[in-house]
Amino acid sequence: MRPQKTIALLLSAAFIVAGCSRKPETLTSKYDEKKMEQAIVDARSTFNEFLARFRSPQPGDEDFHVKVRVEDKNGTEHFWISDLKLDSEPYSGKIADEPGIVKKVKLGQDYTFTRSEISDWMYMAKGKMQGNYTLRVELESMSAKEADALKKKIGW
Repeated sequence: MRPQKTIALLLSAAFIVAGCSRKPETLTSKYDEKKMEQAIVDARSTFNEFLARFRSPQPGDEDFHVKVRVEDKNGTEHFWISDLKLDSEPYSGKIADEPGIVKKVKLGQDYTFTRSEISDWMYMAKGKMQGNYTLRVELESMSAKEADALKKKIGW
């Protein structure tokens, strides 16, 4: 998969789940909140593994992203960040989702963040998605057909 295709795939999957609405992937709400909280804990606890792989990618590794929590007076959303610069904190990249709640960011905007704002990470390794703990929770709310189709596309 070429860079940015993974995000496009995930956004397409979110539209399928939402019945082809224009609702951004960041607004997915059909999940078990306790499991989602644990998924974020798991992603954060394995971030050093992601960081090591990002800094020394293996053949077939591509499309590295992190998901970060963004808050403003309108609420909270989690956005995938692409074009990562992870040499030292604060980290930076570009917002890779359309906002639905918060107004302080927009698609493609440069964004700076710290480790404490990270809620997930992912990359593709020889066509198989790694990480993406939050998607694993969201898959449980999909129909078996939708979940199986998405898993097949991302190599799970």
